[in-house]
Amino acid sequence: MSRSRRTTGADVAPPSFVRSAGVIARNDLNRLVRDRLSLFFIVVLPVVIILVIGAMSGGYSSQVPVGVVDLDRSDASAHLVGSLRDSGTVEVVTYESDDAMRQDVRLQALAGGLSIPAGYGAALASGQGAGVDLLTDQKQGSTSTLTTLVGTVVGREGQAVAAAGFASDRTGRDRSELLPVAEAIQVRLDPVTVEVETTGRATLSSSNPYAYTAPSNLVLFVFINSLTGATALVESRRLGVTRRVLAAPVTVKAVVAGAGLTRFAVALLQSALILGVGALVFGVDWGNPVAAAALVLTFAALSSGAGLLVGALAHKPEQVPAMAIPVAMGLAMLGGCMWPLEIVPSALRAVGHLTPHAWAMDAWISLSFEGGGLGTIAGSLAVLGVSAALLLTLATWRLGRVVRS
Repeated sequence: MSRSRRTTGADVAPPSFVRSAGVIARNDLNRLVRDRLSLFFIVVLPVVIILVIGAMSGGYSSQVPVGVVDLDRSDASAHLVGSLRDSGTVEVVTYESDDAMRQDVRLQALAGGLSIPAGYGAALASGQGAGVDLLTDQKQGSTSTLTTLVGTVVGREGQAVAAAGFASDRTGRDRSELLPVAEAIQVRLDPVTVEVETTGRATLSSSNPYAYTAPSNLVLFVFINSLTGATALVESRRLGVTRRVLAAPVTVKAVVAGAGLTRFAVALLQSALILGVGALVFGVDWGNPVAAAALVLTFAALSSGAGLLVGALAHKPEQVPAMAIPVAMGLAMLGGCMWPLEIVPSALRAVGHLTPHAWAMDAWISLSFEGGGLGTIAGSLAVLGVSAALLLTLATWRLGRVVRS
């Protein structure tokens, strides 16, 4: 005769640490998916910001857009416009009037405008001084560069005119006949070469206006969303959800690990979204895929640790955004997410590298702009990895104390 044995709660083995943490993380992610506001900040807002900032920045093109109004319409003025266009550094946009060109310079659609006055060609032919007017906007950073570029082209024109005048004085021939000869000789002359050696990091240059915007927004939004996501952790403690979970055979470490896995998964999902949209929609080159993956994983771990720490320090849900947003934005500005650190003073650059954002941006610049690989960003990965370990350790200790209390 068979005898059935009835099991009791004492005979059931408690769930493993890995399973407990996984179940907690899965439940947290299910709640997150139902939160439309959080999904907006994770999915929609980063893409919109990349599009807007990239369109406003106009990229890092090697050619500067310059408007030209030719009021003289002579061979000499046409030659000057052609020299500007052939320089390879200026994109010439022709206008019929000064007013239309001035408006576009004011709207920053142009880096500047060149106005060639009537009588320019006649003045050159007679040997008199001839000038052109350059209109710039001091609010644009390209003003000094544009002045140099246009001044170089106009200066070369002046050299040809001076040579023609000199030959006219010596031979008695008409200056207007000698000017084309001087210009032809000038073209055949070997230019003076200047060897430039760059120390440190070269100026960022890319034909893609989103090349810097996309990685900077990845760093910014992954970090800030990890911090603000700590609201759910604080809310769970406030509502007593965490206490009820601990009433089951679940350890405190499993609860902390589950919360950390949630933050880590969200950071990876947002990183993958920005990487995919940046590459497929905006044509961003993220560089070496292995190195990029290592950087994404490391920064996601760091952001998760920072989010857990905020969740451990805050006592009320409304304290999280008040604490997280100013800190995240301040670190982003210091770390080069708003502008390249190459343009700030060296002292401020050193302060910026006290933030993880600066090391992450250094690594992304190396991959996207300089063709770097895993070896070239090893230093940045080491700094980010050590920072992630410290934040995760501190957050786990603090959360453990808070949950037990």
